[in-house]
Amino acid sequence: MGKVIGRGAVEGAVSQIEKEVALKPGIKTTEFWITMISQVIAGILSAMIANGQVDPFSSVGKFIVAVVAALSGLTGANYVHQRTRLKKDAE
Repeated sequence: MGKVIGRGAVEGAVSQIEKEVALKPGIKTTEFWITMISQVIAGILSAMIANGQVDPFSSVGKFIVAVVAALSGLTGANYVHQRTRLKKDAE
């Protein structure tokens, strides 16, 4: 006959499995891909200014600079916040 396991042991095993599933590698998360795409867009816009395709002092250039700064700052901060929260919850 099979070994009888207590309820606490089963709950502990289920909790451990949930933690392992919840804390998947960063590259497999939505947060990672949203951050990656926004950084690529920011890089393209920055390259347009650096290559002289857009004057950084024109209204369009100022708008692009603002978008690049916002994309970089917000998505980067959000990614770090989400991953930190997940890792804390997994402890």
